[in-house]
Amino acid sequence: MSKSLMNTISVKELLNSYTANQFRTLCLLSNYKSDLEFNDSTMDVACGVLKKFDSFIANCYAHLNTYSSKHIPDITLLKKMSDIENDILINLADNFNTSKTLNLLIELINTFNKLLTVDFNFNCSNLEVIQALNIVFKTLESFGIDLTTTKFKSDAENSLVIDAAVNFRAKLRQLALESKSEINKQDILKLCDTLRDELAAANIIVQDSKLSSMWRHEK
Repeated sequence: MSKSLMNTISVKELLNSYTANQFRTLCLLSNYKSDLEFNDSTMDVACGVLKKFDSFIANCYAHLNTYSSKHIPDITLLKKMSDIENDILINLADNFNTSKTLNLLIELINTFNKLLTVDFNFNCSNLEVIQALNIVFKTLESFGIDLTTTKFKSDAENSLVIDAAVNFRAKLRQLALESKSEINKQDILKLCDTLRDELAAANIIVQDSKLSSMWRHEK
């Protein structure tokens, strides 16, 4: 960017279109010694990476809040997490390679996504979920990216209202799926879809599985 080329953008203007976390992610995906290409395409990539982190954290909280895992810790999985954590430190020590660091976090998330069941629970012990969550939080927070402030430390009363709405919708939807009347089933499912869309308009994203539903706040 150059003032002479009239292609500069102020921080205030940037924040009208993107969040600080999204722009920080773009910077982290690039080498600090190289020129940073800022455009809609590169920001789409950064937003996609940040959304991947958001979804993973939401899935972790949904699992820990609703699922009592009977799995015992898997030594192989624990070692993989330990290796990734060590590799993160190695890459940060190697000329502050933040791009590789984010790719390692994505590798960690992809490993856990393979363990995610259709009911949004991880097929592993809670210890491993907590450890993975801590690695992601700790690494991102060290870069100034805090994903807990607005998305997961929400007002308790608002959470109760959302929980009640989503739980009611889930029960209504399950009733419709078990109904033998196609007319009633379609009417009820349509109402469920309407509520889902109305919640989405308020940045509350509802995901359905065969047996349950979960929600997350998304900007």
